[in-house]
Amino acid sequence: MRQKFTYLLSLMLMCILGASNAMAGDVYKLSFQDSSKKPGVVTLNGTVQASSTYFGYNADKHNYNTKFNGCTYDGISYSTGLKMEGATQITWTSTEKANVTIVQSTWSDKTIKFDGTELAIADASAITGGRVYTISNVEAGNHSVTRGSGESGLFCIIVEYLSSAPVAPTIVTDLKSAYDVTVGKSVTLTIQASDATGYQWYQGAPEGTAISGATKASYTYTPTEAGTTSFYCVASNDNGNVKSTVAAVTAGEWKPITTKRNWLFTQQSKYAADQAAATSLWGDYSSSNKRYGNARALAEEELSGNDGPLFGLAGIYFTAPSGKLLLGGKDDNSRSMQTNGNGISMTIPQCNVKDRITLRWSASGSDKNVTITYGNQTISCTGINRNNTGTLIADAAGDVTIGIPNSVRLFEVTVTPYFAVTDFALSNEDVTVEEFENVTVSGKDFTPSNASDKTLNWTSSDEGVATVKDGVITGVKEGKAIITATSVDGPSKTVAVTVTPCAPKNLSIEMTSNSDAKAPKVESGKTYTLTAKVQGYGLTYQWASKATEKGSYANISGATAQTYEATAVELGSKFYKVTVTNAQGSAVAEYEVKTVVPLQAFTIANEDGTGGINYKAIDADEPQVKVCYQLTKADQEIDLIIPDSVEYAGLTYAVTTVGEEAFVNDNTIKSLTTTPVLKEIGARAFMFCINLEEVNLADGIETIGDAAFFGCNAFTTFNIPGSVKYVGYKAFAECAALTDIYYDGTKAQWDALPNIGMAGIAKSVTIHFIDGETENGKGNIVGISNANADEAQKDGKFVENGQIVIYKNGKKYNAAGAEIK
Repeated sequence: MRQKFTYLLSLMLMCILGASNAMAGDVYKLSFQDSSKKPGVVTLNGTVQASSTYFGYNADKHNYNTKFNGCTYDGISYSTGLKMEGATQITWTSTEKANVTIVQSTWSDKTIKFDGTELAIADASAITGGRVYTISNVEAGNHSVTRGSGESGLFCIIVEYLSSAPVAPTIVTDLKSAYDVTVGKSVTLTIQASDATGYQWYQGAPEGTAISGATKASYTYTPTEAGTTSFYCVASNDNGNVKSTVAAVTAGEWKPITTKRNWLFTQQSKYAADQAAATSLWGDYSSSNKRYGNARALAEEELSGNDGPLFGLAGIYFTAPSGKLLLGGKDDNSRSMQTNGNGISMTIPQCNVKDRITLRWSASGSDKNVTITYGNQTISCTGINRNNTGTLIADAAGDVTIGIPNSVRLFEVTVTPYFAVTDFALSNEDVTVEEFENVTVSGKDFTPSNASDKTLNWTSSDEGVATVKDGVITGVKEGKAIITATSVDGPSKTVAVTVTPCAPKNLSIEMTSNSDAKAPKVESGKTYTLTAKVQGYGLTYQWASKATEKGSYANISGATAQTYEATAVELGSKFYKVTVTNAQGSAVAEYEVKTVVPLQAFTIANEDGTGGINYKAIDADEPQVKVCYQLTKADQEIDLIIPDSVEYAGLTYAVTTVGEEAFVNDNTIKSLTTTPVLKEIGARAFMFCINLEEVNLADGIETIGDAAFFGCNAFTTFNIPGSVKYVGYKAFAECAALTDIYYDGTKAQWDALPNIGMAGIAKSVTIHFIDGETENGKGNIVGISNANADEAQKDGKFVENGQIVIYKNGKKYNAAGAEIK
């Protein structure tokens, strides 16, 4: 069964009965129901008809519901037509084999010719109100219908195309054999093929690889690197296919535009074709002071110079409608283009968005504050420095026009191309990560490969599930999220993240307390809090403790919160453990808390309740104190005994030190006795204790501080235990009654004591050693009186009116640091 494609030419002629009624100049309408089967050139009486006359279906002229004078055919009636006078002929072109039907109105009983052959009336079949002539199997080509002279009537011509043998597509417009393009720029390849229903582009030759998605008549290729690549296209339909020619696309590097000597742009062109165009435009002059009539570039303004020719601009041009552009300079540092007048504009054509245009320029003339502008961008300079540079960024694709004001010398222009990212991939498509763990996803396979900025901005669809920073995805809580990476140039990619639950992890214990000691130490009597620092969800806690490192942990009843609070009591270490558990597992952490001595001061009262001695702890790890001072002095002389220990706030402190100036100027002390626990007598501890007659230092003391017994005038003998390792500066100076020192060591040990020669022992004092040796004192000061006070000031210290005086910055101070007026 043949397939029919009906092409309807309707020529409407309204006949007025009688030839005398025909009028010259009547018009006709010719319409097509199937615009895809156009008839080519249509003529009426040899005159070609405009397409607007006959193309398109004119519904006003085709009334399907009424009859006119009883003349109808195929459901069509005609309400208007052509009144004819003389011979009338219509011609057209059939594009395929067809059946032609000619309909004649009832009152037009005259001769009809088809392609010059008269149609016999016998060939016509009667219809309501007219006749129908059918000519079958008419070959494609030019055809005509002619009416006899002086006749009028109504015609309808129907061309019914017959189905033809199936054919494969035919290439109408083929590819060129070679194309040139710049890296980063695009070239579009296009073919035209008749009867094609599909296209597929291939890369490579002779047998290429199909390009995914390239299924249209055109394909746009953007090279990312220099080189030659071949392409071809195959057009197809159900009846076959046809292959285009192979096109070789050669990509060349885009070298940044930059000016060199004498502004010779010819070697730095962004587009190779620009050189020939520019040379043709500007000419190639060998002398200066030429006038260049180039309306595009300089609007016929003067271009002059004194150092050789200006060759083609090759891609950059200047416009100076009301100013002058001067070429000058005799070397690479001074060659420039200088504006004169009202400034110029410089245009760099066909830039990419974000291309960097760097200018090296300076001010000239009297105005040193000049600004070059481009849109909302400006660069300024305030002097004539020839290395002044500034960069402008192309904010749109296309020509970039930069305003250059008067008084500017332009030395160099450099255009650095910006290659935008058009596509990229991610290193992962889907990732799974545990809570609180992380995984890194990165960008790769950027298109073009030489993209200028491959920075990606990362976001998470649900930061309660997963967060991301610089491609590092961190699981937060069980769930799913989408991570999006977006290029600064627009394209984006996503990766699906699944966060799985985890057992408690990264468990540690943190301690805080109201103690002055730093964790993990805490002062006795202070409270402290242990906090389990852990990551995980659905957690339970259990605290345990033990008293010794080798002991066994025992759970602490009720200690099931994230924190545990306790009070430090016994000095030493206590050990804790916390076990944290959830549905996925458990984790354990241990912590040692060390209870230490509070570094505090306190007073132990005398037995009779009067006064007492003030102590201060000096070692956090060991309960040791130093004697600070007597709180009050008794009315009568006392025998001072430094105890080996004192009790305070539940702790027993060893008394190891008599502090600096603890008993200075204390006239109540008659005798001093220490225990082996005492290790040190501090500087000036018993200075000017003028009633101190007897000193009993127990073996074990190691240090007698500077001026410890300075000015003690009452004792005549002094025993120094062999345990002493240091005797301080002037420790025994001004001890006027001292005659003998008994040292419980050998002379060699005495001589080895550091600083012993500065101890202030008067030369009149005899020093006795356990090996039987004796010698006179080694002090360098026996006594200082008011008479030689000035000389003593050289030391900064001297005795005046029985007390030590410290001389500093022209003022006098006592041993306690109070100024003496």
